[in-house]
Amino acid sequence: MEIKAVVFDLYNTLIQADNLSWKHYFLLFKKLGLSNKNVKEIILTEDFPDLKTFCEKYSIESKKQYEKLNDEIKKIPDTVKLFPETGEVLKKLKQEEYLIGVISNISTAYKKPFFILGLDKIVDYHIFSCEFGFKKPDNRIFRHMTSVFGIREKEALMIGDSLISDYQGAKSAGLKALLLDRKNKSNRKGTIKNLQEVFAFLEVL
Repeated sequence: MEIKAVVFDLYNTLIQADNLSWKHYFLLFKKLGLSNKNVKEIILTEDFPDLKTFCEKYSIESKKQYEKLNDEIKKIPDTVKLFPETGEVLKKLKQEEYLIGVISNISTAYKKPFFILGLDKIVDYHIFSCEFGFKKPDNRIFRHMTSVFGIREKEALMIGDSLISDYQGAKSAGLKALLLDRKNKSNRKGTIKNLQEVFAFLEVL
């Protein structure tokens, strides 16, 4: 079956974010008595127009807490960059007329680099979990992407660094999948070490 669309995870797949931290979110929610599970669900599936709205909704009244989180968010664009091969790979996929998608489990504060780094100019469609209301590995988020593209699930290839969210989630939804393992720790079939390797797989899929 010919692959018509290549869909990527965002952070640690297209965007390098070694120093990115959500610690201030976790500290804030811990003080509110919410578990880590609840924290992840809230920040990844709810979209806030600004930090003030976020803090008001969850009764975060401490100015010190607010300022720490706000300072961390302001640093985000300075702590991320594209992986060296990202631009070249996306350009080549575009030239070969593949549809390009991005599905990211992401909170509102971490959306900005997608636009700052110019990915919105080349990606045909993106889904951020905080806007969609569901996160990977939920089948609905993958099937929404293929629906928008007007293709069958088996005509899409998902690439990401998370075994559960990206690889297993996509396969469960009926997509083809590759696991991105930049540190070469996995011997799993269907694993690539960098994005350039996707083209060898596209030739045989």
